Parts: sequence; C-alpha cells; structure tokens
Amino acid sequence: MRFSGRKKWAANFKKSSVKKLVKRVLSRFGLYVITGYKNYFFSNKKIVTAVIYGRKVLLPKAHSITYNLAHFPFYNSNLQRIVQSCRQYRQENFSIVDIGANIGDTLLMLREVTDLPVHCFEGDDFYFDLLQKNVSGIANTHLHKVLLSDKPGQIRVHSRISLGSSQFVSDDDKAVLQDFTSLDHFFLTHFPDEPIGVLKTDTDGFDLKIIEGGAATIRKNHPVIFMEYDRALFETNGNEGLRFFDFLEELGYSGLVVYDNYGKMLCITSLQDKPAIRALHAYIGKKNAALPFYDLAVFSATDATLFRAFVASELAFFEK
Repeated sequence: MRFSGRKKWAANFKKSSVKKLVKRVLSRFGLYVITGYKNYFFSNKKIVTAVIYGRKVLLPKAHSITYNLAHFPFYNSNLQRIVQSCRQYRQENFSIVDIGANIGDTLLMLREVTDLPVHCFEGDDFYFDLLQKNVSGIANTHLHKVLLSDKPGQIRVHSRISLGSSQFVSDDDKAVLQDFTSLDHFFLTHFPDEPIGVLKTDTDGFDLKIIEGGAATIRKNHPVIFMEYDRALFETNGNEGLRFFDFLEELGYSGLVVYDNYGKMLCITSLQDKPAIRALHAYIGKKNAALPFYDLAVFSATDATLFRAFVASELAFFEK
C-alpha cells in the first residue's frame, strides 16, 4: 500500500511538473493556460442532478450553471441586489418577470432574498419540463409556457439546445411554425393589473423583440430592466442594438449599469451618454473581445433616487 501510494504521488508530481514547464514555456511567447468550463458536446440533453442555491435540481450535463457558480463569486448576484434595492425604495409590493427561466435557477436565486411573486416564462418544451420539476412547491410562483416576441403571430423557428441554453433560430431546415405572443398581450389578457417592478430577460437574441413587445407594460410600470446584451445574437435576429438604446430612452429610461457576463460591474453611465453607448456596442462587435456580451441594468428616469442609491451600494459592494 505504501509503495502504491508513493507511485501515485510520483506520477502526480511528474504530471504537475510537466504542466508547470509547459505553462512557463508558453508564457515566454505571451500565451497563458487557464482552467475552463468543460464542453460536454454530446450531453446537451443528458440529465444529471446538482445542488444550486440550496436545492437539488435536474439539469443537462452540459449546463454551465454549476461551473459558473463555483468559479465566479458575483455570478447572478447583481439581480438579487437589484430586487433588494427595489423593495427598499418602492412603496408598494411588485412582481418580478423572469423571461428565459430555463431550469429555474433565477427563481431559486431570487428566493434567497425575496418571496415576491415571480412570473417565469419558458417557451422551450425541454426546459419547461425541467423548470416545472425544479421549482415544484415554491410559493408565489407562476410558470408560463409561452413564446414571446414583439407581436402575436406565428414564426417559423427551431429550438437549438446547446450548453444549457436554447436558442430559437429560423435558418434551420427543422424550423416549424410556432405561436408567439407579446408581453403586452399576455399581461393585458391574463394579469391586467399586475404591478411589475423588475423585468429580467435572457433569451439568446430575442430580448430586444420581447422588450419592444412589452412597451405598454413597461411604460405603465417602469420596471428595472435586467437583460443580456449580445450584439451578435441580436443582429442574427435582425435587431440593431444602438437603435434599441434609443427605444429605451423613448420609454423614459435613463440610468445604466453595465456588468460583464459573470456579474462583475464594468461601468455606470446613462442612455443619454451616446459616446459611451457606442463604445460599449462597438467593443463586443463580432465577439472578438475578452467579453462576448454584457448584462445591463436599466433604470427609468422616474426611479432616479433608486438608481443613485443602487449605484452607491454597488460601488461599495465591489470596493470591499
């Protein structure tokens, strides 16, 4: 046993020494090796179990959520702080809208800080099934198997599942006509008096169309909008990001906090600062930059006090 243990130690030491040598040689040429997320190429639909936010869930083996939570301490926590700030500065209770609910990870994360009503939208059959199973029994939760776009109608799409996400694409021979609705039509029909305080959307490129389809709901409630800004995916779906910033400004929005895709704050600006907006937009063009996309927190001009307080608390949080 002792000899076997020594052999194992020697093998590990040799392996470690080779790794260090390779890294040292590569560094001389300006190349660096970092540990990254394993891409389980053939496991997009293979289901495994994991514990996230204190709850056992079902998820595809290829899902990145467990890796992100283990390696990036700020991942998703910005949305928790947004909700907490809204609760502090808004007089009335409100609901949260989670578009692109996936396996329910956003809901589980939110339940660590609030029991406010959450409307979870997930249009993909595969992920909606996992969502139902993962959040079963959680109070004040509404699940909606609905596909959202800028207006009600039928669109020929196919759900392409990869790395724990689903992207609806039309340039695919598997695409079929599917029914879509708009956020405005949905809430007007089913929840006409619902007060919405936070709207989160992460739909791999459909986010701009979804927000455009919720213009009346947004004008009525002026929620804080927390969204993924992926220029390449937007342009694939026929959307232009810079025009979208103008659209948000027309809806009465102003304050903007920009995060990297792992939850760390990058900058604080406003929709009125056009050079800053253009620079952010240009940076992620063609995805040939260190960051592939941003997460944005956008605040209505009517929430100026909330925005100033949130910015102050975020600066304090990241300066610790």
